[in-house]
Amino acid sequence: MANTRVTNQERVYDYLTDNPKATNGEISDNLMIDYDTVKSNIWKLKNKGLIEVRFEGATRICEIVKEYPTSIPRKPKTYKQEVYTELVEGYRQDFRECVTFDERLKVGREIRIILADM
Repeated sequence: MANTRVTNQERVYDYLTDNPKATNGEISDNLMIDYDTVKSNIWKLKNKGLIEVRFEGATRICEIVKEYPTSIPRKPKTYKQEVYTELVEGYRQDFRECVTFDERLKVGREIRIILADM
């Protein structure tokens, strides 16, 4: 059976596709990946020539320059995955608007439950 699991590096790449100005902290929070893992994956993507990193003032911009190479074509999203993706997007917005740590923890748990079921 072929391995169709999406790696953290692919997730970071996909996130940067839609959010080129995202900080490592934002990526870490939204994808629920360790900060150092995000930093390492961005470095690896840059060294593979898949992204270019430039700065506009203090803002880092990660520009996608090549499509992510996959030996196994990604499966198209199922209806369930599309619904879950929309749910996670809504929770991500809620997460950004949380004021206290307890609020972030509660919303983060909901996101993790959805992601675990995807």
